[in-house]
Amino acid sequence: MPCDEDSFENEMTSRRPANISVVRAEVMKEMLAARRHNLGMEAEAFPRLMRRLRALLQSYYPPHFLAVLAGWGLRTAVGPRGVGNRTMIDGIFQHHVELLQAIALSMPSWEWGEEPASASAIQEIIEILLSLPDAFVAVRRSRADPLSDPSIATVFSLQERLRLHTQMVRNWGGYRSMLEILRKQYAPLDAALRERNGYGALDVIAVIENTVSSIEAQVNDRFRLLKDIFKARTIPELVHDFFDRYPGVTGDPEAFLSSLEDEQTIDSIRANLIVHADRWLVVSAIAPVTAIAKACGLSEEVTRTILDLISMQNGALSEEDTDHFFLSNPVWTKPGIKTGTDYFFAVPQTAVSFLAQILSSLYAEAGLKSRLENRRSVFLEDETLRIIERALPCATIRPEAKWTWQGRTYETDIIVLVDKTVVIIECKSAALTPQGLRGAPDRVRRHIGELVTEPAVQSARLAMILDLARDGDAVARDVMSGLGLEPAEISAVIRVSVTLDDLTVLSSAESELKSAGWIPEDLDLPTTLNLADLACVTDILDRPSFLLDYFERRSTLQKSADVLGFELDWLGLYLATNFVLGETKGHLLVIPEMSEEIDRYYQNLEIGHSSDKPRPLAHNYIDAVIDCLEARRPHGWTRMAADLLSVGDLETQTECAESFEDLRLQVLSLEHGADQVNGFFMSAQLRDDVVVVFHAFSRAMRDTRKEAVRALAEHALAQSGRSRCLFVSRMVETWEVVPYDTIGIFQAR
Repeated sequence: MPCDEDSFENEMTSRRPANISVVRAEVMKEMLAARRHNLGMEAEAFPRLMRRLRALLQSYYPPHFLAVLAGWGLRTAVGPRGVGNRTMIDGIFQHHVELLQAIALSMPSWEWGEEPASASAIQEIIEILLSLPDAFVAVRRSRADPLSDPSIATVFSLQERLRLHTQMVRNWGGYRSMLEILRKQYAPLDAALRERNGYGALDVIAVIENTVSSIEAQVNDRFRLLKDIFKARTIPELVHDFFDRYPGVTGDPEAFLSSLEDEQTIDSIRANLIVHADRWLVVSAIAPVTAIAKACGLSEEVTRTILDLISMQNGALSEEDTDHFFLSNPVWTKPGIKTGTDYFFAVPQTAVSFLAQILSSLYAEAGLKSRLENRRSVFLEDETLRIIERALPCATIRPEAKWTWQGRTYETDIIVLVDKTVVIIECKSAALTPQGLRGAPDRVRRHIGELVTEPAVQSARLAMILDLARDGDAVARDVMSGLGLEPAEISAVIRVSVTLDDLTVLSSAESELKSAGWIPEDLDLPTTLNLADLACVTDILDRPSFLLDYFERRSTLQKSADVLGFELDWLGLYLATNFVLGETKGHLLVIPEMSEEIDRYYQNLEIGHSSDKPRPLAHNYIDAVIDCLEARRPHGWTRMAADLLSVGDLETQTECAESFEDLRLQVLSLEHGADQVNGFFMSAQLRDDVVVVFHAFSRAMRDTRKEAVRALAEHALAQSGRSRCLFVSRMVETWEVVPYDTIGIFQAR
């Protein structure tokens, strides 16, 4: 079994979710393979791999395989810099362990092996699990319609996007964020379920959360004990300490020492002892029911009832088609294995990943489905409003805005006015169905209609009316007046759709959705993200200028490139590049692992490790101007900030700042009254209608600075062919005090 003894130099921890950005990278790799139809794996390999996997499960105790793969493959070291970025078994992720568990549960209990797995058997099962997903995609491809028709190929690609996302990506937000969202969502419905079942949704959440933390603590205690034992510097000390202190170890340490060969090193003996110690991982993964009940304030009986809800017994899936485990694994909502009175959880965090589905099923079975649907809708709108109010405290916000157009009344969930920028937000709380998550074409298309197309059409309609009002349409102006908007004062419209379920992997595939005919060709999609990602984006981009800039240019990039990525990958890409990517029109943009820094930041927060928040890359001077704009808020400041950020990436911003500094030195060297143009301009990389002028003047030139700026702006507009000029004018005597003296926008005549 591959392992790294160096891991014992640091603490070990379960990452929840484990290796987020790496998992996303694996999803992208699978998606690319599926769309290129070149997996290097034939469909015939699938039954062969499954036969060998079953043979191994018949020879060795399946929970031992599960405990070892989860214990080493889903854990990373925590060192001085916080959570690490690799596990002890390369390539093994949560979905691999869940798949193995489902296959084991499809076998009758009498077929299970009884012996702990050997190191070679564990290595073999790892290799099989790494090959199975590719083999299954090959099987799916062989069963699919011929892919020579481009439209069929596009639909297949969209199916694979959602299927692989469902199969491999476990979380729709950070661990604590998911629990917090679900508690808030279900709290008002708790009493209704408690009345029917004897326990409420909050009890289910508490039991699952404490099951995760209890098993994590048990496994972590094991790793800490091994770490302490492995501090021994001599072989006899190591062996005696291991036999004396490690649970479940029996025998004579002297006999063990006498059996060793002379050339064996202490490192090789540590590796052998790890294999032996791994047998105790099964015990470490058994839920301590009494302790969980006490932590939750519940009786042991109720706690067991809830654990029964998320567990299955041996052979529970013996009647199931194992092919379905790749599309909709029953282990996702029942990750426990119940044997007698014990509950074994190799991957207890799976229950948190699928807690929304677990609770939704409970409420449906209790006859509370409609109440839950109503609550989802109210909760999503309320939480979105709360997040936006916190993120944009300078904004005028109007929730549930009603307006009438052509005899019909519409309602926009949230309208946000920030200076001269309007943000139109639509919230859609419809849930993804199991069929949709499996990639069933008709159901996926329906979800696209409900969660992507409908809110996009609604926000596009209001944006269109705003354009008509700015062009002088009297009826449209009346609509805007009723909403408290002055069309002439609005220079930018940003559209955002917010969902509860994660649909970014599909909603960002704008060109593919249009090619498949799933959305209208003339419909521009807004940024669509789920509630947890909205909270994350507004937390990382905690300044209005950067947040508005992200949403505005995020949707623009989505239209020009075929993007494979998740929302936090988009955010990571923005932080790293300011969305300066060169020519993207018609290109495939694959952005996995861009979220790695963000993921690590939140994981470190969860374990109480201090970590610097990721920030957009902006030159200190540009950053200072943005700060000053947000503090002073001159009329049009949001567009000024957007135009300034559109200059380009950090390299271009640095070039501007350094050129501005050179200009200051030139002005200082001028004699009074010298006739010289003290400015330069840069054409914005990210907006084809903007040019930015930088102007420096001395106190002696103060009276003529307005004329100088106007002349510079007119020259820049004429030379660049752009329609709008942002100018930044700065006095050399106050250079170190304020980032600008005057700032504004000229429009081309």
